[in-house]
Amino acid sequence: MTFAGDDSFLLPEPVITGEETIDNPDIRLFDVRKRQLGATMNLLKSQRMPKAFGFAQAGYGLPPGNNFFSEVPDPYYSVGVGIKWTIFDWNKTSNERKSVTLQQQLLDINRSATEESLQRVLTVKMAEIEALREAGRRDAELIMIRQKIAAVSASQLQNGTITASEYLTELNGEKQAIISAAVRKINIARAEVEYINITGINK
Repeated sequence: MTFAGDDSFLLPEPVITGEETIDNPDIRLFDVRKRQLGATMNLLKSQRMPKAFGFAQAGYGLPPGNNFFSEVPDPYYSVGVGIKWTIFDWNKTSNERKSVTLQQQLLDINRSATEESLQRVLTVKMAEIEALREAGRRDAELIMIRQKIAAVSASQLQNGTITASEYLTELNGEKQAIISAAVRKINIARAEVEYINITGINK
């Protein structure tokens, strides 16, 4: 990869308010699993319901159908309906439903614990972001002060009241303040991206 001389890097600028809802993949996985357990519960309920069915059969042969006394081939058909109902299953379905219910309860507990854990991490990360933002606001003030000091030092150097070494010290102080502010902006952007990654929200 090559870069032109006028290329510049742009920092991401996600809008972080601290009120974002958690849509983390881990939370979505809990929701998928809960839907699966819900479908399993519905299936278990349907297994105990009576099931009606119908059937039809047609053919041609000798003997025709169930008429074993006929000696000539003939077409035949039969239709019917039936019902199937498992009344006793020795508590198998009941035990399976209890098992699914326990799994759902455990899933809810684990989901809640995961959400609380993520929320604590987000609280810490948001505090870090706020601290960096406040330091960034102070950086702007410090740069202005350093620029004024460097400008005064440049005037003093021209008038011969300070040495070149003293002027360079003040000029370096200004440059260092600018570099520190740039590093702070990078750290703010990094912390904000980490915050967004924890929430799972696409911004």
